Amino acid sequence: MRVGVVASWGLRCGLAELAQHFVSSVEDEIEVVKISFPKCFKWKVFENLDAVVFFYHPFYCRAPELRNWIPNVKALTSAKLFMQLTDTTRDRFNWSEFADYLDGVIVFRENMVTTVTYIPEKTFVIPHGIPVLEPVTKQEARKQVKIDGYPIVSTFGFPSFIKNYDIIILAMRIVQKQHSNALLVMCCSSWLDENVTMPCAEYLKDLISATGTNALFLEDKWEPEEHMPYLQASDIFVSQRMAFDIYSQSGSCLQGIAARRPTIIGYSQLFYQLRPYALCVNSNTPEVLAKAIGHLCEHEEMHESLKQRAEQAYEKFNWNVLRLQYLSILERSLNGESLKGLAYRPKGKLDVQQLWKPEN
Repeated sequence: MRVGVVASWGLRCGLAELAQHFVSSVEDEIEVVKISFPKCFKWKVFENLDAVVFFYHPFYCRAPELRNWIPNVKALTSAKLFMQLTDTTRDRFNWSEFADYLDGVIVFRENMVTTVTYIPEKTFVIPHGIPVLEPVTKQEARKQVKIDGYPIVSTFGFPSFIKNYDIIILAMRIVQKQHSNALLVMCCSSWLDENVTMPCAEYLKDLISATGTNALFLEDKWEPEEHMPYLQASDIFVSQRMAFDIYSQSGSCLQGIAARRPTIIGYSQLFYQLRPYALCVNSNTPEVLAKAIGHLCEHEEMHESLKQRAEQAYEKFNWNVLRLQYLSILERSLNGESLKGLAYRPKGKLDVQQLWKPEN
């Protein structure tokens, strides 16, 4: 099987990381051809492909180009076409309009199946994958990165004002009043366009300095695997977000699960996948977040319970497990078998989703 994987290859962003994890999980069983967004509009790259998996985010593809491209894929090639929708909050397409041209639409969770994304017998729900990593003890990781303290609280992601990093910093300042050697580790490397993330990064560093928070701000580690030892060295992982993206899933919050560390998340829909496996707190209140961190420090049984939940989430969502769902869909499709048994069946009325309009 020869499969083209369209993504934002060559860019430092979460979409490219997600696509790479997918490729790494399946490349021993299928031949993968990486296709970047600009090149995907050149038909020659689709020669001799059996299928195409398009990792789509509305930020990276202009709507008019894609609207014309999808019908042409089926007209000019014999490849099966699957769209992996990573964020439909700002979607400009009603994907059901492309039912005749698409072999499948894949989303991360059930509440991403809406009037915009549902195509009968062609919409599939596969959770966001977690990187495959061997377990590393906290002590081993701390020796590697040479940090110490209690509690060590880590977070991960590109600097952005919507990720509530300031709330985490202020919460840790409160925690440090009770635990003087507490340390916040912020793995916050810049995004593909450093001018986008630099203002937030500078604001956060200034806030750390102004509040006297004991924090390690890492912005010189470019790849997720460079950050992982710092996450594995922590006692608690925290990921927060403004409740903005309704139809999406945070990939950065899954890094704490990859590290198998007790995880605290906010109530944003971005964290929906992890709700059964993490502690949910109000992401707008430093005092509430500080209380949650303090509670885990003072109650070992709760800390251990969340650690076990993180391990359960890893076993359920790691790419070695989820790749089998992708492979099953691709293989059945190419063999001409029905995908009805794998497709999502709505349990009731679908959410009526409004298409996003940039002028709004």
